[in-house]
Amino acid sequence: MNKLFFIFIFNFFSVDIYCQLKFNLRVESKINLNGQKIYLEIYNYEYGKMTSTQDSATFEKNWIQFSGILTSPCEDALLHLKNFDNRMYFVLDSGFNYIKILPLTKKSLWKRNNLSEHVFLNSKSNDLKNKLDSLDNILYQKFGNNLSLRPEEVSTYRNYQLKLLENNISNYYTLKKIYDFSNKKNSSNGTIRLLEIFNRLDSNIKISNLGLKVLSKLNNSLKLNYGKVIPKFSLLNTKDKIFTNDSLENKVYLLAFGAVWCGPCKKNIPSLKKIYSKYKDKGLEILYVNLDDDKKKWESMIKEYSMNWINLSTDAKFSESQITKDYDIKFLPCYLIVDRDKKIVYNSLFKSDDDLFIMEETILNVSK
Repeated sequence: MNKLFFIFIFNFFSVDIYCQLKFNLRVESKINLNGQKIYLEIYNYEYGKMTSTQDSATFEKNWIQFSGILTSPCEDALLHLKNFDNRMYFVLDSGFNYIKILPLTKKSLWKRNNLSEHVFLNSKSNDLKNKLDSLDNILYQKFGNNLSLRPEEVSTYRNYQLKLLENNISNYYTLKKIYDFSNKKNSSNGTIRLLEIFNRLDSNIKISNLGLKVLSKLNNSLKLNYGKVIPKFSLLNTKDKIFTNDSLENKVYLLAFGAVWCGPCKKNIPSLKKIYSKYKDKGLEILYVNLDDDKKKWESMIKEYSMNWINLSTDAKFSESQITKDYDIKFLPCYLIVDRDKKIVYNSLFKSDDDLFIMEETILNVSK
């Protein structure tokens, strides 16, 4: 009897969880779209790689309906007509979703996008998305692609966005945005703030696949905070021998992450060579890590740029490298400076931009 009861309870909750991931999407149009086909694309980033599913339906009596299964409680989605200019990005939640397409207003006529005016019925995810997107749009309208030159303004708008996340801790979409923000350059305080918001999320969100991944990512990032002991790593050198950073006892070293395909990495090599030439007699070492698996191109780059320091390679592509994950490397080039006590004194991951002058100044201070 107890066994049967347990099986019943287990199956009940299994079905319940499964049902929660079913979705139904109804789209009603207040403009005439009868006979037109509309396409639905659903994007899933749950496991670090983007996958997508597609479906289509034809408007009859100015409405259409989709149904299916999501792999997480909400997914990024896109609706578009055959002419891709007519499109709408939104959040597709598990359960019932309702979108009403409205006639274009005078302000939106210039967009020539028949799907640009729309409303969602009782969608907290899309309400949150729209507020976050509006702040991003304000930033872009003000500064365009020069955001790295406006760190204070960006920080102000980012704080507004984080407050929105703090007010939506029961929403799975908040977790997705924490993940998005964790992939951007954040100060150490910014990473701590993301972790604080994460810790306030509902427990069922935190223990999801994405939740566990986000927690690991944020914790890995904070392991590389200023004053932390540098994590141990072992990589191959040019002679296919294992090199470990533990061998650098009582040494100041610059840990540089780059790749053979990275233009900005190559652009900075001459500056790194000047720093190395200036401070190597004071004990500075440079460990240049190639995050790529093309050995011939790596060896060719070492020769071309006369990289006469310790050259290491992961022998794996950037996205597949374990050290990329362990060190939460989001962008290249990436630089860390480690003092004689093996503590991190500089980390470009926490900077809005790489500043070679500050790097040299840091090396000068810890080399004394």
